[in-house]
Amino acid sequence: MATNMSVNKAASGAHGVIDRAASETARMVKPAIDRTKQAAHHAVDKAAGVAVPTVEWFIARAYRLQTASGKFAQDGRTVIRDRPWQALGVALAIGVLLGRIIR
Repeated sequence: MATNMSVNKAASGAHGVIDRAASETARMVKPAIDRTKQAAHHAVDKAAGVAVPTVEWFIARAYRLQTASGKFAQDGRTVIRDRPWQALGVALAIGVLLGRIIR
């Protein structure tokens, strides 16, 4: 019975030491964790700050390219409609040139 009480007392003391060590370690590590968390948030905010203008720039460029290609196609249709024989001659000349280049 005395042995059992000695073991319980030793275990209780060990638990106390472990709890104090864990509390002290957590207290010492908390500032480093907070700084790391703050740095990670800053990095994410900075990346988002760079990504948003870049995405907006790409969207604007894509819209301008789409608009320009639509205008180019419309202008081509107008030229072909207004001058069909001239358009046919240009297409034939381009075909001949491409045929010679590819050969």
